[in-house]
Amino acid sequence: MMYWTYPNVSDEDSLRHDPPLDAGKINVSPEEAYGDLETNQPVDGARIVMFDGRSAYRFRIGRRESVV
Repeated sequence: MMYWTYPNVSDEDSLRHDPPLDAGKINVSPEEAYGDLETNQPVDGARIVMFDGRSAYRFRIGRRESVV
């Protein structure tokens, strides 16, 4: 096992198996979601993802990620 590389998943394969994002069900703006984090640190990255069957914002601040 030490001579085998870790299996790779391509971006296309990952997208093919991700649940579809229903943009019509997003009721919160990115600014409102960021306000729920109760922090004043700048965001290093933000994405809209599916979480537990619902649309959610995933914010990256430094090494930490938060889902709103």
